[in-house]
Amino acid sequence: MQLPLSAMALTMVVTRRPIAVAAAGAVSGWFTVYPYDLLWRGPLIPFFAGMLLVGPFALLAIKGALEGRKFWIPGIAFGAVGLIAVHPSLAFVVLPLLVFWFISAAIRRRGRILGITIYLAVAGVLAVILGLPIIQQMLKESERVSKMVWAPDTDRNGAIQNIIFLHHGSMAMPILTAMVAVGCLAAVLRIRMWWYFGPVLAFAFLSVYTMGSDSPRFLNLTAPFYDDQWRIFGILVMLLVPLAGLGVAQAAEAAEWLVARIRRRRSSGADTGDDSRRRPRRLVTVGAAFVVLLVAGVAATPYFKQNAERININTKVDGATLSSSEVDLLSHMDQYVPQDATVLNDSCDGSVWMYALGNRMPMIRHFEVLPTNRQLLVLQKLPELVTDQAAREAASELGIEWVYIADGRIRAWDEPKPGLTHPDSVPYLKLVKREGNAALYHIDWSELPGGKAAFDAASKDRVQLDGVPGILENRNPDGIAPLGRIC
Repeated sequence: MQLPLSAMALTMVVTRRPIAVAAAGAVSGWFTVYPYDLLWRGPLIPFFAGMLLVGPFALLAIKGALEGRKFWIPGIAFGAVGLIAVHPSLAFVVLPLLVFWFISAAIRRRGRILGITIYLAVAGVLAVILGLPIIQQMLKESERVSKMVWAPDTDRNGAIQNIIFLHHGSMAMPILTAMVAVGCLAAVLRIRMWWYFGPVLAFAFLSVYTMGSDSPRFLNLTAPFYDDQWRIFGILVMLLVPLAGLGVAQAAEAAEWLVARIRRRRSSGADTGDDSRRRPRRLVTVGAAFVVLLVAGVAATPYFKQNAERININTKVDGATLSSSEVDLLSHMDQYVPQDATVLNDSCDGSVWMYALGNRMPMIRHFEVLPTNRQLLVLQKLPELVTDQAAREAASELGIEWVYIADGRIRAWDEPKPGLTHPDSVPYLKLVKREGNAALYHIDWSELPGGKAAFDAASKDRVQLDGVPGILENRNPDGIAPLGRIC
C-alpha cells in the first residue's frame, strides 16, 4: 500500500492530473530495480523504506510553502528529521527535488518567492535544530562512507542502454520505456513541469557514471550513496514513475481527443463545451487510460514474474527467520553472556540481530558479510577443537566461549554451517539455555588441550576497541574466505 501511495504523492508534486496520479500508483510496482532489487537486498531495506517517504515529504513541503500553511512547518521539520534518520543519504535525494522546484517557483511565482523562501528557510532551520545529533553523526560517518567504491559492471554505452530500457541486472522493459517516453513528451509540452527534468537528468547522469565508469572525478558526487550504482539507479527509476503515469494520462487524453474529433466530423457540429458533452469526454479519457494500463499490464507480465522471483529469494522454508523463541532468547542473552564476550554464530539464522535485541556481540554481524579464514575455520570445525590445533587456536584468538545456534534461515537455500549441525553430541559444548528452536551453549575450555589457561593466554592478542564491547581490533587481518555471498 505504501509504495503506490508514495508514487502518487510524488506525481502530485509534478502534476495534479488525477489520471496521471492514479496511473503512477498502478505502475509503481512494475519496475524491477525499484522497488524489488532494493527490497530483497537486506542492506538496502532501510534505504528503500526511506525512498517511500521522499514523495510524501516533497508534497508536504511544496504544498505547505505554496499555501503558506504556518502550522505545517513543525510537521515539515519533523518529516525532514525522520527522513534522514531512516537513511542519511536520502537528504541528497530530497534536496535536488526541492532545489529545482524552488528555481521554477522563483521564475514563475516572482511575487510570492519571498514568502516561499522564508517558509522553507524556517522549516529547514527548525529541522537542523531538531536533527542536530543525527547530522553530527552523519558528518562523523561521511569520511568512511566516501571511501566506499563499487566497481562498474558495464561500459558507458551499456549504462545508457540500462537507463533507456530501465534494467540493471534484469530484463529490459520496453513497455515502461514507452510509457516514460510519452510522459517526457507530455512534460516538454507543459513548461510548468520542466523543472522536474532537473533531478531526473542529474540522477541519470550519476547512474551512467556509477554503472559504466570508475572515474575518480565523480566519486565525490556519489559518495553520499557509497558510490552504489544500485541505489542511484533505484532513485532514478523512482523519479521516472511519475513520468510513466503522465504518459498514461497523455495517451488517454490523445484517445479522447481522437474520439471527440471523430464525433465532431460525424455530427458536423462544433463542441459547445456544455456539461452534457464534457461528461462523456471524461468517461472516454478514463476508459482510455484503463485500456492503456490493461494492455501495458498484460504485455508487462514477464516483469511481474521476474519481480516475484526476486522476492522469492527471501522466501522462508521453515517459517520466520526469527521465531518468537529466538527473539526471546536473543533478548535475554545478557543474562548469561558477559558484556565483553563474542558469541560464535551462523549469521544466516538471524543471529545478526543479537546486538540489537540482547546487547551482546555476535562474531559475524551482518548476514552478507563473508567470514574471515579464522572465523570460517571455527564455523566448520567447532566439533574438532580437541584434535584440530588450528581450529582451536582460531577460536582462542577470536575469544569464542559462547555459541548461539538456531534453525531459522535468512534465505531458503542456505544450509547450516558444518560445525553447528550437531552441538549436543560435542562433549565440551554445555547447553546453557534452550528456547524452542534456539539454543545457547558455553565452551568448556578445561576439557580441551591446553585448558582454560591456553584460552586466557590468547587474550593478549585480543585488543578490545573502546566503547564497543565484543568488537576486537584486527591488527593482522587474515583475509576473507573466498565463498561468495555467505547467505
